[in-house]
Amino acid sequence: MIDVATALELVRANYPAPQAVLLAAEAAHGCVLAEDVPAREDSPRFDNSAMDGWCVRWDDVAVLVDDPGEDSAPESVALRQVGESRAGTPYEGRSAADTAVRISTGAPTPAGYDTVIPQEDCRAEGEVVYVLRVRKRGANIRLRGEEFTAGVELLRRGVTINAARIGVLTGQGHALTAAFRRLRAAIIITGSELRPHWQAGALPPGALRDSNGPMLRALVTEASGETVKQFLAGDTMEEHAAALDEALGAGVDLILFSGGVSVGPHDLVRSCAAAAGFETIFWRVDQKPGKPLLFARRGSTLLFGLPGNPVSAHVCFSVYVRPLLLHAAGKALPAARSFPVLQDLHNPGRRAVFMRVAQREINGLVGVEALRQQGSHMLSGVSEATGIVLLPAGARITEGELVEVIPV
Repeated sequence: MIDVATALELVRANYPAPQAVLLAAEAAHGCVLAEDVPAREDSPRFDNSAMDGWCVRWDDVAVLVDDPGEDSAPESVALRQVGESRAGTPYEGRSAADTAVRISTGAPTPAGYDTVIPQEDCRAEGEVVYVLRVRKRGANIRLRGEEFTAGVELLRRGVTINAARIGVLTGQGHALTAAFRRLRAAIIITGSELRPHWQAGALPPGALRDSNGPMLRALVTEASGETVKQFLAGDTMEEHAAALDEALGAGVDLILFSGGVSVGPHDLVRSCAAAAGFETIFWRVDQKPGKPLLFARRGSTLLFGLPGNPVSAHVCFSVYVRPLLLHAAGKALPAARSFPVLQDLHNPGRRAVFMRVAQREINGLVGVEALRQQGSHMLSGVSEATGIVLLPAGARITEGELVEVIPV
């Protein structure tokens, strides 16, 4: 049996290197950009209107601007409407004095016209437009390249591709983008007592609904992985081997077993993995929960045997598997932070304990306190947790003392 620090070192030594692949921009949502992306075009690509209204020549309407040293400005200026510029259909006529072009938001501003008057500041009567108010030359026109110009760095390597960045990429014609690929995972939940969580009706005596499968699938997604296969396998070598063979046939990068990794007569994962050619890197860690954790490798395929207890599975995933998936996806693991504890903590046992804690604020002090439900079967406690604190064997932490909290 090895300690937690050694187990973490062995997992890190087997991290797969982030691998860049070309993805459709829409499919890259949540992935990390693998290279800098330059702008291909100016943005905006052309001068265009920010308002619905009329495009005019400032010299024709400047008289509406009050000048304290002159007589009062006229109430309006009459202009002749000579055409329309619509989004996708620009006006191509020539400019002329005392004319206006009707214009829609986003439409190109015609050559020779330099100001857009909002329609609420005008009154149209047939082919005549009466301009009632003006502000300044160039008002309501978005200038070509005012957001950015072609050739500038648009997005930087290492940023996560979110919805807005997909819009930026596709708006510049980047239909494909280089991103670090998600690891492809298979999840194999073992136990003849388990039934699919969606199965209707009363369960037979001794049966349980599978909660680890949906939970682990969600955890893989949250850690920027992709689950491509998921199985329930009964407690026979044949069912274990069939699920493992199908997972390997799908070319997955990571296999997550849950259950079947301890020392009971139905704990078959280690022997099944060995028969399939996996080499054990470690089995059993001096920790609670999750002592019978298994880590193995066959070529580039990694395998974790997580305990079957849901809390143990969640904690082992959070501590060992999640960082691996994030690393492969080009993402940094959220940094552990130090908080004061809001009550004394004690680990009287001989194994290190991963204690689930929740962040609280008491009398203005932000700290963490241990959740009441610490049993390895009490998943509701994990659902309230904001982090995990590793307490070494025999550790005593007094109220107010700082502890390092691993975010979950």
